[in-house]
Amino acid sequence: MMNIHSGISLHEIELNVLLGWPQQERAQSQNVLVDIHIHFKTPPQGCITDNLDETYCYDKLITTLKEKLAKREFHLIEHLGHEIYQIIKSYITAETCITTRVTKHPKIENLKGGVSFFYGDDLVKW
Repeated sequence: MMNIHSGISLHEIELNVLLGWPQQERAQSQNVLVDIHIHFKTPPQGCITDNLDETYCYDKLITTLKEKLAKREFHLIEHLGHEIYQIIKSYITAETCITTRVTKHPKIENLKGGVSFFYGDDLVKW
């Protein structure tokens, strides 16, 4: 029997977070982009049944992220990435592999494309 691989990727989820090393940078929320790759060890039953209840609703996942991060402050993008990973892991079954990438665009001279940090169970080539 062939081993089937499956997964889903969410691209450029916009989240407003209080992020930055100095307090003045955290005084106002800033927009970060989050990419999430979910690798299923076993394809979700929704592949066969076409039933949303037998897979993961990414709208609910995004809403959960927004709610859990709304009032928190983060000094480092690395800590934010770790916390996003932890939130997703609590939402999804243990045998599922997750990798997240957080991108922010700080006002740093000559830094045009922003900075990204990834964290997770798989090495994903973004």
